[in-house]
Amino acid sequence: MRRACRVRLVILLAALAVLPGSGLAALAAGSGAACGGAPVATAVVAGAGDTPRPALAFERAGTAGRRAPAGALLAGLELPAMAPEGSAEALARRLEGFAGAVAVVYGARVRLDRRDRVAGQVSVALPGGRALWLQGALVAEGLAVTGADAGPCTAALLALEAGARAAGRGPLAGGIFRPAEDDPPQLPGFVILEGRVETVGNAGATTYLNFGADRRTDATVRIFGRNSAGFPAHKDPGRFEGLRIRVRGWAFERDGVDMSVAEHDLIEILDKGRNDR
Repeated sequence: MRRACRVRLVILLAALAVLPGSGLAALAAGSGAACGGAPVATAVVAGAGDTPRPALAFERAGTAGRRAPAGALLAGLELPAMAPEGSAEALARRLEGFAGAVAVVYGARVRLDRRDRVAGQVSVALPGGRALWLQGALVAEGLAVTGADAGPCTAALLALEAGARAAGRGPLAGGIFRPAEDDPPQLPGFVILEGRVETVGNAGATTYLNFGADRRTDATVRIFGRNSAGFPAHKDPGRFEGLRIRVRGWAFERDGVDMSVAEHDLIEILDKGRNDR
């Protein structure tokens, strides 16, 4: 079986190499995955990964000098805690459809997690020499949302997500938690929180954005000083009081909904005239 996988990978890569405009750099540039960095892994897709987070499984093949990855964690993608029932199944079906295709993973470095997966932006080769930026496609189809580890791809993914939400595409056109209207989601989980900041507080170097009158029971977003120091002026956390914002990240149940945010790109200002990202 291992030899068969290796032969299949060689054949597919050889076919890819002769396609017009192909090659790893062109594959990235043509698909939008160029924001992910340099290519760090190439493999044949076996189907969806068996994890709650969006992932691909790979067919293993012998790789000289290092262990071949068992799959790819799709960096920058999440399924939110407010996702409608059946969202995970819809995403898995979409990923299963790429079985047999060649995937290229782009990232800063090769580092396998405990499940032997490499994380990064993924481009998938399609018939006719075309390539598909997988994260961009899944977000544009409303099957996943922009996560907290998208790095330089964050702005592009947020724009695609906004388009999907405006068009009502996919099960995740909703999936937003509004503290003033909704019951708290099941936590811990990834949350897209949208609401008006009632008050801004500080404890040491940490800023707290409170979305209700009682910080012990309402939603709170914390921003540590080591992170806010790099925020642009229009996203100074001290200026958020009274503003409607959308913020995303992993949340826990601790005196209500408790979330911490490290990247300013994950905070969107929704009030008219203040929507710079």
